[in-house]
Amino acid sequence: MGTRDHSPSEEHRAARRSAGLFDLSSRSQLEVTGPDRVSWLHNLLTNDIKSLTPGHGCEAAFLTQQAKVRALVVVYALPEALLLDGEASRAAALASALLKYRISEHVELKDRTSEFGLLALQGPQAPAILTAWAGTEAIPARELDHIAVAVREISSVIIRHRGPGEFGFQILTPAASKPTVWEQLLTVGGPMGLTPCGPEAWESLRIEAGIPRDGVDVTEEVLLPETGLDRVVSTTKGCYLGQEFVVRIRDRGQVTQRLCLLALEGTAAASAGAVVRAGDRDVGAVTSSAFVPTQGRALALGYLHRDAAQPGTTVTVMLPGGPCPATVTTPH
Repeated sequence: MGTRDHSPSEEHRAARRSAGLFDLSSRSQLEVTGPDRVSWLHNLLTNDIKSLTPGHGCEAAFLTQQAKVRALVVVYALPEALLLDGEASRAAALASALLKYRISEHVELKDRTSEFGLLALQGPQAPAILTAWAGTEAIPARELDHIAVAVREISSVIIRHRGPGEFGFQILTPAASKPTVWEQLLTVGGPMGLTPCGPEAWESLRIEAGIPRDGVDVTEEVLLPETGLDRVVSTTKGCYLGQEFVVRIRDRGQVTQRLCLLALEGTAAASAGAVVRAGDRDVGAVTSSAFVPTQGRALALGYLHRDAAQPGTTVTVMLPGGPCPATVTTPH
């Protein structure tokens, strides 16, 4: 939002060293209401929706019967609804696919994206800035917990969401109030180093953290177990869509390919689809990449054959300027 005075590299460093403020309002917000909403979604998504009580949330996936990923979402339990936060590129297909499984259940699904603004406060100073803006009681206790607050007569929901760092919060506010909340946070946080940031910095931060983006690094072409997103799956709940394949793969103990983080030798980011080789053999491809200023090099996410997916493995990424050595690594 507004005019930014810093480069993406400066914004990235600010979010790592002090704090960055991001506008994530392009993410979709699907609201599910009705008396059967919990049991209905519980039977469709990979995580335990029945265990959520108002004020709590969880990550989950919506799969095909064969465990391919249709969408990744964060589910927030509100007093009278469940809110599904996800990538805008997946929203329409997700809503349509979910509703195909509404048989006799009393549920309604509404796209409320245009009604909300979503801001992310990211970095080690984020808790102090949030406290200065909304007070200590506005700090949710656990990851994905959320609290409804009224700050200077503006109603918002504060979510504890670490995002691509150790400290992070999101603020869900009425769309009309978003510019005001943005300016209030910058005014309060400016003395603590809060910097307005754009999507380029968010992209480099999430790649540095090894966080796959739905619709980019995770698509309907990949199996959920290939993504490494074990945290979105409950191993204790009953049946859900795609469970049979997830359990079969888990019991077999391996998948053919895995999503990996690659550290490139150089500052040039790789294009999506760039081939990754080990020796004279193609072993995978890049899905997203960015220059990471705090490391002084480019990093990439991509799927590699399991034989090349171990941390420390040396591979070659085929860039337009020529082959680039890279190493399979883990997020810092």
